[in-house]
Amino acid sequence: SNAACPDSFPFLNPALQKKPEEINRRSADMWSFAILLWELVTREVPFADLSNMEIGMKVSLEGLRPTIPPGISPHICKLMKICMNEDPAKRPKFDMIVPIMEKMQDK
Repeated sequence: SNAACPDSFPFLNPALQKKPEEINRRSADMWSFAILLWELVTREVPFADLSNMEIGMKVSLEGLRPTIPPGISPHICKLMKICMNEDPAKRPKFDMIVPIMEKMQDK
């Protein structure tokens, strides 16, 4: 090990040191989790009237999101929305949503 060449630099933001593909995978997992929640509460298939190509284009280019029907718990509604944030970097990590889900369980 060369002491003159440290492995990390303390002045760099740790998020910037992550590999972009790790961040992309995490945010995609969060998106998938939100869709799974939506499927569980609605018992429907999201975007059932669109082809996979149309879904991909509309989600990425037009900001398409599944419609959250009335009557859904406000906590679940909020959780789905933050997990589908248009900015993938703003989607939470799973360890951040566990306390939210624990609070929902207590109610």
